[in-house]
Amino acid sequence: MSSPTHVRRMRPVLAAAVLLLVGGTTLTHAASPSADLPVQAPPGWISQKQDGALLLTPGDIGDGRFYAVMVPELQRKVGSLAALVETAQAMLAETGTFTPISGPTRGRNAHGWEYDLVIGSLEKDGKALLAKATGLKKGDEEGIVIVIADSVETMEMYSDPLLALLQGVGASSAAPVPSQNVDLRYRVPAGWTATPVESGVLLARSKSEEYEKYAFLVVIFPSEPLRDSLRKTYLAKWAEIVKPELETEIAPLPLMHRLESGTAIAYDMDSSAKTQDGQEVSGGLYLVARGKRVVPLFVVLFGSERGKPRLEADLTALLESAEIPGAGSEKTAIYSPDDLVGEWSESSASLASYVTASGAYAGDASVATASSLVLNADGSFRSSFKGLSSQTTIQQEDTGTWKLEDTLLVQTGKERQVNWVLGVGADPKAGAFLVLSPGKIAMKQRYSDPRGDFQGEWLKRKD
Repeated sequence: MSSPTHVRRMRPVLAAAVLLLVGGTTLTHAASPSADLPVQAPPGWISQKQDGALLLTPGDIGDGRFYAVMVPELQRKVGSLAALVETAQAMLAETGTFTPISGPTRGRNAHGWEYDLVIGSLEKDGKALLAKATGLKKGDEEGIVIVIADSVETMEMYSDPLLALLQGVGASSAAPVPSQNVDLRYRVPAGWTATPVESGVLLARSKSEEYEKYAFLVVIFPSEPLRDSLRKTYLAKWAEIVKPELETEIAPLPLMHRLESGTAIAYDMDSSAKTQDGQEVSGGLYLVARGKRVVPLFVVLFGSERGKPRLEADLTALLESAEIPGAGSEKTAIYSPDDLVGEWSESSASLASYVTASGAYAGDASVATASSLVLNADGSFRSSFKGLSSQTTIQQEDTGTWKLEDTLLVQTGKERQVNWVLGVGADPKAGAFLVLSPGKIAMKQRYSDPRGDFQGEWLKRKD
């Protein structure tokens, strides 16, 4: 089978997915939908944008199973449905031996998209997998969807979500604006409602059952001009919107990063906030920005399921779909090099003991670490790391130059080190903090719980 040149960008992604399947690993990084094919991820699913392709995996996939949906961006028009299916099969053949066993099966959804689907086996490194190659077309619009699963059982397990995905291709990605004052264009996550309120639009998802009660609320306000920097605008809106409604214990940094669309977002949440009547909630503010305009989103999360995959996926989908009409294509600045200048450090210690099977003491397992990073205004840096245990001491030091590239801190010393800047700001009581994360993968804090454990590394500035 031939290898179309306009889909070669997909080969590394597809091959990586097959290798992940053989190795039993799932993808977990969230990202925005494909710009080519108007698909919407099923609720609770996780997505990754890589090398021009969208990869989707179920959030509830169990250990030992694998199911992945891949949507490539086509580099030019392919033509007929038959040619699209042939192209999808050619892409599968690049990763292993693909043998059709049924099809093509013809379908058409309510939005005018026709699709042909072929099911086949895929052999890779002696492992027998199951795959589906689908071509979709509506007039001059077209796309490809490829599915790989570890077994027939797993393929059948997610047949309904896949059918819903195909039936949803072409559905409007923008919610009808129920309030004349709110100009933000956005996608309402599945299962949420949109209701006009005096201040803007209220998005909500709730459940009230014996063992599960929660209410997730997001109020979208009209857009307004950016005030000075993104951080200063955020702090002003926090004082204006959050403070009158919630009793909070944190001083927002805020956390900030750039969405796949290029839109900037600033956000922070207090997981120990209280309403005016004393009810415990998690509450905070999101601020999306493009050019010189921003849109505030007030967030209040009541009850259980905070930080669970579906909530995080819903919030991610909402924010990634956000567009501010009339804001232009200019990207809003997020950080300034001046924000990072200073001497930053962090330390931690864990006190523990080794024990035998009977519970007897067998040795000291305590560990202590400390790191520091000095970023000078002249572009030079000095860093150090020390790790101590009862038997080992590790010490590292480095010097060189540093620069800020959008949201990336790049240090050039003995080796080139890249970190994502996730946040920088000051608490009047606790001091100033810099939040970093390793730069191998584009990172962010969880929107539903940005100050939760095991996310970024928080360094405090020496005053």
